[in-house]
Amino acid sequence: MVSGRGLFTTDPTPLMRFIAATAKPHRIHYVWPHTTRVEGYPWLVVHGPLSTLLLTEALRFAAPSDDVCALRHRNPAPLFCGHPARLIFALADDSASLPPRLRRDPAGRAVG
Repeated sequence: MVSGRGLFTTDPTPLMRFIAATAKPHRIHYVWPHTTRVEGYPWLVVHGPLSTLLLTEALRFAAPSDDVCALRHRNPAPLFCGHPARLIFALADDSASLPPRLRRDPAGRAVG
């Protein structure tokens, strides 16, 4: 079994680049005053597809000789720019995988 953990922190620059590349803007991802004052979030919200990409890349790095054939992902809680998130994953020997998880720190609530 291959498993791993990683801590990462996003910042507004890659978030903005990802939004520009996908052409799916929503103000909670790039307008800090709107995000905090109107929507009530503590900081910019990480784009859900970017979270999915991070999970996929973690699987790819963990098992570079295998292909990710399918990935099902939900975002039950947001990730915020500038706030650390913990990535946790495990791959079984038969290539069936346990679902990767993103967890916000310090509460540890599952994000994906």
